[in-house]
Amino acid sequence: MGRELFLSVVFLMFIFIVLIFSDYIFLNDLYYLKNALVSIAITIFIMCMIEKK
Repeated sequence: MGRELFLSVVFLMFIFIVLIFSDYIFLNDLYYLKNALVSIAITIFIMCMIEKK
């Protein structure tokens, strides 16, 4: 497992934790920011998977 792949997985886990807890904290102002971060994390993950092939 490459370092970039590991970092992207950790980043995705962090985003999901933020998404879970934000439902309880009511961070509706960060809705668009969360969507952007998730999109970036998924893009990085896909790029790492393509580089491995």
